[in-house]
Amino acid sequence: PEPESFDLVMLIGGLHHVPDSAALVVQNVSQALRPGGMFVSFEPTSGNPVFKLIRDRIYDSNDIFDEATERAFSVAELKGFFLSAGLEEVRVIFPGLIAYVMYYNTYAFPYLNIGGARMVKSMYAVDRLFMGNWIGRIFSFATISVWRRPA
Repeated sequence: PEPESFDLVMLIGGLHHVPDSAALVVQNVSQALRPGGMFVSFEPTSGNPVFKLIRDRIYDSNDIFDEATERAFSVAELKGFFLSAGLEEVRVIFPGLIAYVMYYNTYAFPYLNIGGARMVKSMYAVDRLFMGNWIGRIFSFATISVWRRPA
């Protein structure tokens, strides 16, 4: 994109499909932000080695995922892409907890998609207690982050 041509960029689940180029993608897209512009990202992440192994196993064994072109990042690795691109962290939360695992990505965990709307609301109420802290970071399968290009 043209330099300094956007105030807001949202990339929802795109970087993990280009894991070998993700840092370059963030760098290039960040240059398209005007000073003060925001970059919102939602990506699958792993906050601990056990969850990384689980995700890698899912990618390897589930035909819907292409293990050659999909790879979740560690939280530190993901944040590093944005920091290296010169962006400032505004907010990072970890919504990939119980409700995410059970209901958001049913391709990964089809056997957990049980219960109705009341169950989803209950699980999300629990998730909200942890998605903004270190517990959420460790146990989340996804990260939403908001970044700002310095003015």
